[in-house]
Amino acid sequence: MNRIFHHCIVACVCIGTVGGLLFSAPVAAQTPAPEPQEATRVAFLPVQLAGELPPSAAADVRSSLLGVLEGDTVVVVEVSTLTGADVCGASCIREFAQSNALDFVVGASVISEEDEFSVELVLFDGATGESAETFAAECSVCGFVEVQDMVRLRGVDVRVEIGRRQGVFEPEPEPEPEPEPEPEPEP
Repeated sequence: MNRIFHHCIVACVCIGTVGGLLFSAPVAAQTPAPEPQEATRVAFLPVQLAGELPPSAAADVRSSLLGVLEGDTVVVVEVSTLTGADVCGASCIREFAQSNALDFVVGASVISEEDEFSVELVLFDGATGESAETFAAECSVCGFVEVQDMVRLRGVDVRVEIGRRQGVFEPEPEPEPEPEPEPEPEP
């Protein structure tokens, strides 16, 4: 038996015949594709709103978050509604997460005070129900379009944090500081 074929390093594939002779060419053996990583399951708490905001504000915030969170490694799960985190404590969020097989729960709030807005996104660990990380932003003299941008940017922060906690995104090591050059002696 051919040693190369015996060790499964390469396989021979017939590529044609010429004058009755059979020709073959070695082809590298294919390795099976790696198993796909199970997606992280995330759900949203109802968006908490305060102040004068457009009637579609909650839906717009949710849509903005969905756009940045959902992807190959994160799936946003549609689940029955749950009261907001300010009403529902850690044990309630943990039970909600466990009953829906969620890894994380995301809470969002938008507060408007005249022309000043604040946005806060809270990432809750599904295993404990505790707040894992909070991302906030404020804007003075802005409109709801800028608020949606703040929601998207903080949503990206949430997505990166989920990836970091799941081992998908590894933080880059801090660069070593450059040593200060020694002064040249004067002649």
